[in-house]
Amino acid sequence: CLSKLEKKFPLKRAFITGAASGLGLALSTILHANGWTLGCSDINEENLNKKFKVSSTLILYNFDVSKPDLYKEAIDHFLNSVGGVDLVFNNVFNLDLPWLDLLFINE
Repeated sequence: CLSKLEKKFPLKRAFITGAASGLGLALSTILHANGWTLGCSDINEENLNKKFKVSSTLILYNFDVSKPDLYKEAIDHFLNSVGGVDLVFNNVFNLDLPWLDLLFINE
């Protein structure tokens, strides 16, 4: 399954919310181990910093996704830093961000 994803998105850039625990952590760990460039975000800054080490292929963001301005600021920073995004994994409870529609990738 990962090989299909990598064939579709050879630049391998992903932004993941809720990345410091559970499913978000599992996905972040797998993708990063397979050479993906990640933007990992979580509201729990302490846990985020315990789980990940910032590098040229890993950018950490600490914010509350219920605050659209902070979310947009983080995703804009990631887009500008790595030149785009191939996968956005919103692993959060409440996500009401109308601007997110702009990120859908055309097939």
